[in-house]
Amino acid sequence: MSVSPPVSPPRGDGQQVLVVADPADSELVSTALELAGYRVGTAGSGAEGMVRLDSQRFDLLVWDAALRENAYPARRRRAAPADGPPLLFLATCDALPRLVPELAAEQEDYVTKPLRIAELLARVAVLLVDREGPALIHTRRGFGYWLGRADL
Repeated sequence: MSVSPPVSPPRGDGQQVLVVADPADSELVSTALELAGYRVGTAGSGAEGMVRLDSQRFDLLVWDAALRENAYPARRRRAAPADGPPLLFLATCDALPRLVPELAAEQEDYVTKPLRIAELLARVAVLLVDREGPALIHTRRGFGYWLGRADL
């Protein structure tokens, strides 16, 4: 009798992700992303995040909307949309009215706090679809499906 191997959690393909957030959120997000197979860099302030973004190539930027400098990456993207990585905001519900109108379609998204790891990983996978091709999304029961551009 053969035993099928356990279903593995969603895995990144080593894409570079920069997490710009306060230390508590940064640790949670970076740990979840590292366990999912992403290579993660962190920055504790918007200014530090912009320096890292200018000096290194990242496939995705995760930015805490509560940081004072939160609008800068979005404004910078408007100047050169194809130049920067997709942007995932971490936001509180009260920040959504000012944040949502600023989001660029297919390049920016958000997750709300308190963070739900499954949602975070799914949004990361969707934002990386355009850069890397289809992404395998796992459901809570461990079954997955390919998410391509037509599914968005």
